[in-house]
Amino acid sequence: MYRRVYVPDTDAAYARAIAAGATSTAEPADWFEGFRQAAVRCPFGHRWYFVTVADSVTPDDVQRASDAWMSEQPTG
Repeated sequence: MYRRVYVPDTDAAYARAIAAGATSTAEPADWFEGFRQAAVRCPFGHRWYFVTVADSVTPDDVQRASDAWMSEQPTG
């Protein structure tokens, strides 16, 4: 099970969770959809995603960013 929490500062929420005993499952990173996200697993086994909306993006912006990201992925 996971929980997604929208926070004002993903990095700060992630750091607080780690300091409180959570285990990192994904360090803070920017995503092409226009948000910043990180994930932790708490001592009770729940996975928490911290999300900050970074930018307002249009569907065209998302498509361009998605295409660029896909072109960087290994094929096979």
